[in-house]
Amino acid sequence: MRYEIFVTVWGKRFVRKFVEFALASQLAPGNIPALSAAADVTYRIYTDRASENYFQPEITKLKKLAIVEFVFYEDLAYRSVTLLDAINNSDPTIIKHNVQRETARHHMNLAKESSETAIMLLDSDFIFSDGSFAHIHEQRVNGKKAYAGMFVRLIEEKAIPILRSLLPKPLSARELVQIGMDNMHPLPRSMFIDAKKPSMYPTQINWNVNDNGFVANCFFPHPLMFEQRPEIINYFSTMDYEVLLRAVTVNDDLYYCQSSEDLMFCKISPESYFGSMEVGSLPSIDVMARFVIFNTNIRHRLFMGNPVRYLAREDEKAFRAVEREARSYTEAIYKNAELLLAEFSPLDPKMTLYAKSFLGPIENFISPQIHSRMKDILPK
Repeated sequence: MRYEIFVTVWGKRFVRKFVEFALASQLAPGNIPALSAAADVTYRIYTDRASENYFQPEITKLKKLAIVEFVFYEDLAYRSVTLLDAINNSDPTIIKHNVQRETARHHMNLAKESSETAIMLLDSDFIFSDGSFAHIHEQRVNGKKAYAGMFVRLIEEKAIPILRSLLPKPLSARELVQIGMDNMHPLPRSMFIDAKKPSMYPTQINWNVNDNGFVANCFFPHPLMFEQRPEIINYFSTMDYEVLLRAVTVNDDLYYCQSSEDLMFCKISPESYFGSMEVGSLPSIDVMARFVIFNTNIRHRLFMGNPVRYLAREDEKAFRAVEREARSYTEAIYKNAELLLAEFSPLDPKMTLYAKSFLGPIENFISPQIHSRMKDILPK
């Protein structure tokens, strides 16, 4: 078996954040060291040449465990210029996802030349609990072809001093859950079932479990691992929307992590990230039924219908009660969505398009990125 790990990051501030926090957590014994002891590992870093020195000296620790390859934006063709030229002339608010998509495609094209290869798509600020990578490998050995997990987004300004005081010591899952609870970003906080300022775009619904943790229902977990298939390479959206479901055509081939005890990871973002988003409506059954029709594909129910437990302290009875409530809530959402679809006129071209996006194969799914490209030609 082999793994080809991907990350794209550039600029001194972001590279140093990657090295100090993300890479430090990945070098815990149960992560890359455990993975490299069981399989061949290539770690491919996409960056620009000006940033190469910022990975030093910490990158030498990674080189003892894996083959480390740098791929530079200057060497990647993009339309009639290089990818670096495109970066320098792009809107900074959207450039990260576009660079991530282009470089991930390049990574997967390189990886397809290797046999028995699984891809791991990482973001540059993913911070993992110790043992996370070992659990991914365990599920692959057990026959799973893909692994999905959902991160907790942290407030960068508050979480960094705490993480800096702990790393490079390995982080336990419960330790990282507590950090997530204490320093949770306003974006996931807006997605709690009882949020005072609900999200306009509720990609997940969270439920408190006293002070012992929380439970999350999520539509779009991250593709942490998947075995290579040609159908994956030319995805059009962000990684989270469609890669996993293109990677596996049979749901049983996909492992969805439902407990932080098995794998826990966080992402750090400035508190201002998405700070201008308008307040939405409370996530009632009707509101969420409309959300699933217009913003998801039916296969995303695989994730939304299975709540994820984030455990800081034991309280089995309370967690089970919340998980039952979360499952009943999700079932009601999809039942209501069926009723709403039955009421729509088949002569409505816009609704026909969205019904196909929701009920059809994942290749028909109109993600936000596709919607933005099509908005001028969509039926009014």
